[in-house]
Amino acid sequence: MAVRAIGDRLVHLRLSLTNRISTVIYRKGVDFVANLESDASGIKVMFKNILFNTVPFMEFVLVSSEGFETTAGTYANYPYMRQYNSNFLLIGMKEWSNISTHISMANIA
Repeated sequence: MAVRAIGDRLVHLRLSLTNRISTVIYRKGVDFVANLESDASGIKVMFKNILFNTVPFMEFVLVSSEGFETTAGTYANYPYMRQYNSNFLLIGMKEWSNISTHISMANIA
């Protein structure tokens, strides 16, 4: 996942979720992320040291062709920017076949 602000790449990280445990590897921008937390709609990235009025832009690449497997045996394979501002970015997670239901980070196996 990468978060950009007006052409500059501020955050570039790899997020791995296994057995509901998240592992984050920062390639760039560790000074700009306060934490990642589960949200009912997906994954919430809390920012720090970001200028007011910065508008984040997200690039999210799933390394598995199916997406993130959930505890229900389905796949979270549709990430999108649900809400965002200079304080946080909420990445909505859904399954393509059930686009109306969000998947919380806590429900990713």
